[in-house]
Amino acid sequence: MTTVADCSSGESKAKLSRAGSLMRQTTALVLCLATLGTRAIAADTPPKSLDPRLEINLFADAPQILTPTDVDVDHKGRVWAIECNTHFRPPNYKGHESDRLLVFSDENHDGKADRIETFADGFVYAMSVAVRHGDGVNLATRKDVFHLVDTDGDGKADRRDVILRLETSGDYPHNGLAGFAFDGLGFLYIGLGENLGAPYRLVGTDGRSFSGGGEGGSIFRCRPDGTDLTLWATGFWNPHASCVDAFGRMFTVDNDPDDRPPCRLVHVIPGGDYGYRFRNGRRGIHPFTAWDGELPGTLPMVSGTGEAPSGIVAYESDAFPAEYRGAVFATSWGDHRIDRFPLQSQGTSFTSKAEPLIVGGDNFRPVGLALAPDGSLFATDWVLQDYKVHGHGRIWRISPKKARPAPARGEKARDELTLAPKVAAEQVADKLNSPRLDVRLQTATRLAEMDRGLLQLIAADRKQPPRARLEANWALARGSDRHRAHPPLRSTLKNAEIPLLWPDLYPHAGEATAAGILDSLKHPSDVNPSLDLLQLVRAFDGLEMKDATFAEKVVGIDDRFVFAAVVQAMANRWTPDELANRLRPKQTPSPRLRLALLLAARQSEQGQARDSVLSVALEDPDFTVRRTAIQWVGEARLPQFRPQIERQLSDAKTTADLFEASLASLELLDGVKRAVRNEFSGADYALRLVRDDRAADRVRALALRMVPPSHKGLDIQLLKRLIAARSTVLRDEAVRTLSETTFPETPALLRAIALDAQADRPIRLAAVAGMAAVFQRDERDSATLAVLRRMLAGPDREFQTAAIRALRRSLRNPDVLSDVNTLAMGTEGSQDLRDQLALAFRVSGLPVPQQVAKLASPRPVSPEDWVRLAASGGNAEAGHRLFEHPNSGGCFHCHTVNGRGGKIGPDLSLIARRSSRSKLAESILRPSKEIAPQFTSWTLLTRDGRVVVGVIVAEDREGHVRIGTPEGTIVELAASNIEERHPQNKSVMPDNLIDSFTPDEFRDLVAFLAALK
Repeated sequence: MTTVADCSSGESKAKLSRAGSLMRQTTALVLCLATLGTRAIAADTPPKSLDPRLEINLFADAPQILTPTDVDVDHKGRVWAIECNTHFRPPNYKGHESDRLLVFSDENHDGKADRIETFADGFVYAMSVAVRHGDGVNLATRKDVFHLVDTDGDGKADRRDVILRLETSGDYPHNGLAGFAFDGLGFLYIGLGENLGAPYRLVGTDGRSFSGGGEGGSIFRCRPDGTDLTLWATGFWNPHASCVDAFGRMFTVDNDPDDRPPCRLVHVIPGGDYGYRFRNGRRGIHPFTAWDGELPGTLPMVSGTGEAPSGIVAYESDAFPAEYRGAVFATSWGDHRIDRFPLQSQGTSFTSKAEPLIVGGDNFRPVGLALAPDGSLFATDWVLQDYKVHGHGRIWRISPKKARPAPARGEKARDELTLAPKVAAEQVADKLNSPRLDVRLQTATRLAEMDRGLLQLIAADRKQPPRARLEANWALARGSDRHRAHPPLRSTLKNAEIPLLWPDLYPHAGEATAAGILDSLKHPSDVNPSLDLLQLVRAFDGLEMKDATFAEKVVGIDDRFVFAAVVQAMANRWTPDELANRLRPKQTPSPRLRLALLLAARQSEQGQARDSVLSVALEDPDFTVRRTAIQWVGEARLPQFRPQIERQLSDAKTTADLFEASLASLELLDGVKRAVRNEFSGADYALRLVRDDRAADRVRALALRMVPPSHKGLDIQLLKRLIAARSTVLRDEAVRTLSETTFPETPALLRAIALDAQADRPIRLAAVAGMAAVFQRDERDSATLAVLRRMLAGPDREFQTAAIRALRRSLRNPDVLSDVNTLAMGTEGSQDLRDQLALAFRVSGLPVPQQVAKLASPRPVSPEDWVRLAASGGNAEAGHRLFEHPNSGGCFHCHTVNGRGGKIGPDLSLIARRSSRSKLAESILRPSKEIAPQFTSWTLLTRDGRVVVGVIVAEDREGHVRIGTPEGTIVELAASNIEERHPQNKSVMPDNLIDSFTPDEFRDLVAFLAALK
């Protein structure tokens, strides 16, 4: 439960107006703030519903419950909540000596708890609870999963069995076991956090175990009695809470991204890899760590969430408005709210955006979330930001404002009909259409006992609602032996035990044909897209895959979940030796198919077969395949492949992405640990290569890109040596780096390079662009201004154009304006020069001289016209200079290309590889059309009255929040000084960026980005 806050309130209207948002948010990063004192709650703003049809009311308050974690509601409407008294227990704490499970009842139906009983006691670091009808209670502490049973009916647990045991030295309270979920077949799922990278062994009741440490958080599955333990999915930070919806789809909230905001809601499929690797650095920004499916084989998030999401529910009832049914709800401990996530299909998975439902003040910190039989939601509230237990706690109930007639009696009657000993099967079957998931479950279970034939008819009846048919199928499968064989420890889709008994609800279930599978994947089922993935995996058992065309078509589908399913299927279908043989380019021409084969081989890696796979993959002509193999070598610490990794550095075709991966792999092989503040590029290691005169010039140039200009090991003498080198590529990179430095010698050195007639023209032009940055930082730099004015008056049209671009924001300087006016009086010069003159006047807010306006190129009017303009042509080399030019959009301040640039926005070298020129142009023209969750823009209001707008780049454990602004700068704020945070629907990238380009410049920039492929 990592915490940063975000609240919403009706107060402070002036502040809300300034922030431009409907929500009030307060950030307070407190993961390591155990020393903070308790804050008074007298001025607390109570939570409220943003939906006028719903309300939130206090159900229980301290001292009835203190610092609660999770909550559940049983079929009788009783609320079960964990009272935590051991989480960073301070000295002289007066609360109960251990954690306990309390049961709350509202016996007089006034909406308040009036009877409280202790069901079980004596726990330490209790995190999660799940109450199952007729099957006792499950409770998870950091290191144990208990099954609690009241055998004598006295309201106390008199049997306490440990069904899962975590053996580890890790003892941080809330990054161990947490987050129950149960699927339609009755399997139990539990999350395990990153455990601070400590080694662990998770053991079930039959002795089956899984060992790990450093791979990140995972989700495990077992039977309710703790047998048949298997790893289900991995690559999380801390999957603190999970749920399975009516269609069998699992969703998890990953509780902390450290330096990779936002926290995330993910769709979990068996065998899924969600990218986080603790051993690669806990901040999550290592090149071998993914957070939104950036790396091959890893899966993206459904949506970003509020900070510290700790509870999740898939809503299946009819008390809330109709549009809420099927949505996912999640709490945000740190942002003081509960959000709704409407699911929208995206291929075989989903996308969503958080819609705040309940918002509160600083002291509303919701943790657990549970659905009650009457359709209301219950949420526990930790109350204060203190991580130490502190003596406060609350439980809230969210319900319709207009209560339905006698909801308690109506729900009771429905339960009695379903569970009554003497009732016709047809009457029971009717309840399969209940909006309540728990009623459908009990109905299907009862029918399986009463009349399996009737249940089979319902399962196959296409006229029945999908929810009813699915529940019928799961009930039939629960009573068969078909789902008994468990998958191996490395989870597989092959044995995922999802019943496929309904041929018309799920097309091609009984006929695994290539054409049918492809059609199913291209047009996923509206009922459950995940089932299409499972069908694909099963198909690989029925199809020999000798027809490579089919496999190529499948991996060619632009769907990362499909690709992950293919990888799983291959890992199931073939041995590592078979995978190695198929990995050769002559046998498998498709690079994407070879990538899938490589990832499948890694899932089943073993000894010599692994080495043969890597030997082939490291020589693959496709850089993505090679990069994936390089990552495998580094993470598996395989020093025998070091020579092949080092060869990547001197390969003339090595990309910056591949180079960065090679450096990272060599670091891992050498045991080099990246500093906490420098996990982006391994700058220290790269700088060694820059200084190594024996290394190839291309290697040194690529390494220099990885070194931030502010790096303490980068000095002016080194740059001078590199600028004087014989290698053009090394000199070029050195000048580009020099342009970003602030050494006292930087301006003079750039001037000298720009005026050096013997130097290469591209390097001189890069120096002029650097002078623009120098002059922008200090317009009193008369020497730099003199050189730029000299170029304006010179005969070289290209340098005239470069000088105008460098001074285009300085035309209000009388001397510059005089020079430009003189230049504008003439009619000679290139078209580019005339366009630069026109743009310079416009950017400076001055009227464009008539003769300049007359000769300038007409500017496209609509975005579509700009897109058509950029569809072809352009000078990629000129576009490269524009990308890094401060007066032409300043793209490099926010974006990285081939290792150089800012970390505020997405890496454009990665985006360019999968985008057309039209798509690239449109992303510049309409930056807010598609915004990835991790690049959401925020408006932050500080307690001292400042407003900061930008992308949250990082939030560290020392209480600092770093924001990337639209200007490309990084602003660092103390988390405790942020009073309000408001997510925006607009990109941090300006909508009017096109105003900084001439038509030719825009075409050049797009040509440069397109050339990155």
